[in-house]
Amino acid sequence: MIKRIVTMLLVVLGLTLTSCVSNVVGLKSHVDTGDGYQFLYPNGWLPIAVANGPDVVFRDLIQQTENVSVVISPVTGDKTLADLGTPSEVGYKLSKSAIAPADSGR
Repeated sequence: MIKRIVTMLLVVLGLTLTSCVSNVVGLKSHVDTGDGYQFLYPNGWLPIAVANGPDVVFRDLIQQTENVSVVISPVTGDKTLADLGTPSEVGYKLSKSAIAPADSGR
């Protein structure tokens, strides 16, 4: 009797928990197995073809100044990813050198 009750509770609990799990709402997945990266981007964004530029670009259909792109840069053979710094350090350096401040003209 106890085994039957425990089994029923486990079945009900299992069904309840799996029904609570859902995919990320409002996002689509982009996977590039050749270059080895993946990311999520908002629904309603469109892929944009760019020659001689980023590996991939997605842009918002409505607000066209909002976009995400992936640029792949080679690393010389004598350097490792650790030599470049942590993701936070690399992001900070990038924000200071490549991302233009508002009204900078670059």
